[in-house]
Amino acid sequence: MSKALLRIAILVVMCSGSALAAQTARKPTEGPTKEAPPGLSQQWLGFQRNLSLGGTLTARTATPQELNELHQLADGGLAAARKAVAQKPTSAEAHYLLGSCLLYGYRVVGTTQTVEDADGVARTETVRRVVQGLTDDYGEGLEALKRATVLDPGRGRYLVDYAAALYDCDRGPEAEGVLKAAWAAPAGLTKAEKMEAAILLSSISFDEWRFREAREWAYSALSVAPENSAGLQRLRQLDAAQAAAAPEAGAAEAAATLAPEAAGEQSADETEASGQGEEEAPAQENVEE
Repeated sequence: MSKALLRIAILVVMCSGSALAAQTARKPTEGPTKEAPPGLSQQWLGFQRNLSLGGTLTARTATPQELNELHQLADGGLAAARKAVAQKPTSAEAHYLLGSCLLYGYRVVGTTQTVEDADGVARTETVRRVVQGLTDDYGEGLEALKRATVLDPGRGRYLVDYAAALYDCDRGPEAEGVLKAAWAAPAGLTKAEKMEAAILLSSISFDEWRFREAREWAYSALSVAPENSAGLQRLRQLDAAQAAAAPEAGAAEAAATLAPEAAGEQSADETEASGQGEEEAPAQENVEE
């Protein structure tokens, strides 16, 4: 099996039937579902409604009324979040709301597609569909979440959710740095936040095939919350992935060990053959004389 095929096999093991498979998708899939930021409960309720409806509509066909409602929730929610930041630019809660909306809110977009009718005549039509993220550029959302952590560095929820957003946006190394710093901070994290941080650190290590470190972080999550199903699931993933990788890793190691020996034997054989040729040449000349 080639290395490429091995990697595909392990990725299949990682994702199949896994409750954590969505975390490897990189595109935001859920979003903050925690308590509302202080002073912004009404805006947060609108955001939560957007998350609930948008998540539902990505799994089934939406009615025109539902699409209209989601469109209004997206526009109204984003406008409310921007207004909160404008009114209180030093409010960590406002920046947290804005970043959450930008990265994880759902919106309605129109796309064109070509279809054929029963007579085979092609026509172009516009289709409305639901997508996650209120903008195609994640930069502003990440910056808003980062700003919240700067304005209120002691709030572990902001740090964990900022790191999760970095990870969702395919910036794992940055997420890892934020989480490890938060884990080691004197103030520390709440029990729930530490469990989430450990699972996310395990996911980052897992993606980079650092299986031992991924296992250590999974155990850290279980040490915080022994009943944590995500930690147990991660250990099962690691067992399966390492079992899939072990035969190929062993074969590759054996091949690497045998390669120098084989090269040495070949070199010895060539030297011996060369020596025999040199010895035979004078003998042939003696016969001719």
